[in-house]
Amino acid sequence: MDKTGLITLIVGIILLALGILGIWFNLDLFIQFVLGGFGLVLALCGLGAILLGILMLKE
Repeated sequence: MDKTGLITLIVGIILLALGILGIWFNLDLFIQFVLGGFGLVLALCGLGAILLGILMLKE
């Protein structure tokens, strides 16, 4: 293993630990963010289904 790979591994472990700590201390905000993102994806899927249905009815 070369030095670059080792440094990348160490930096990755540190960033992962900091990310987990950030999620742990802001868990309620993280849950709201995930649920908001899930709602946005559902809304976009619904819009796509509506547009697809309109296109299928026009044919």
